[in-house]
Amino acid sequence: VCSGTCQIGEHTNKKPETTERMFRAIAFVFVGFFWCLLPVGVFWYLPDLEEPVKEMIEYLCVWTACTTFFVGAGTFFRQPLITGKKIDGSFPTLYAIFWAPYIFFQLQLYIHIWFRRVLYRSVPVATEIHDGIYLSGWPQNEDVLPAELRGKEFLLVDMTCELPRMVGTPENYYNFPCWDGTGPAPEVFNLGVEEITKKKKETGKPLLIHCGFGRGRSLTFLLAVLVNLGLHDTWEEAFEHVKAKRSIVHIPRALRPLLIQWSDKRKAGKAKLESETKKQK
Repeated sequence: VCSGTCQIGEHTNKKPETTERMFRAIAFVFVGFFWCLLPVGVFWYLPDLEEPVKEMIEYLCVWTACTTFFVGAGTFFRQPLITGKKIDGSFPTLYAIFWAPYIFFQLQLYIHIWFRRVLYRSVPVATEIHDGIYLSGWPQNEDVLPAELRGKEFLLVDMTCELPRMVGTPENYYNFPCWDGTGPAPEVFNLGVEEITKKKKETGKPLLIHCGFGRGRSLTFLLAVLVNLGLHDTWEEAFEHVKAKRSIVHIPRALRPLLIQWSDKRKAGKAKLESETKKQK
């Protein structure tokens, strides 16, 4: 149920998430228009460019703008499956070609230059939160993994719909695709937490949970797993522990209701079990 691509559903508290998705979508629209207007500035600054070069620049900019508009639409309507990401973390050829300007240029440029080299230079791609449990940004190759994971089997949980799997093996890979700032449907989230908790206990393999930057989507999922594993009593307590290990983390406003509903459901389940146990005695 939980491995592979999962369809996004509705949250119990829509208002905060809808507002955040709207602002993110508007931002992507502005970026798209930037790409549309970029050739005008390039041709004004470099008026002597040959016609074939101008046409190539125009095509590339329009192509990039189109993918950016699609990302905005996918974010607002919460449709991660438009990226075509498969259950093994790869992209079909046609999808990969279409999304190439976004996935392999805009997104990587943002991650590598802005996030990793400018904004959070002192933060590693992956941080060990508990023994054998890691919170990570997108691991684009094995070199960015902690030394103890390189060349070894580990459970890989991917919370992105826009980034390909570059490490790990398909049989140990679990994808719960969602756009940045959004999360899986509550039922998918709940089942996913149970599944990963079970796999971690059964196999004893290291666990790495990642999104694009290792601070929002992946954090939300990790907090629930930590509580489910019995490492913390509440997700609030788990958050304080993770924050001390990886200072950049924050719970997105749109994902907080997801954690609250999961926690309430877990408490209700435990109370019901305790009540039934008392009755049997």
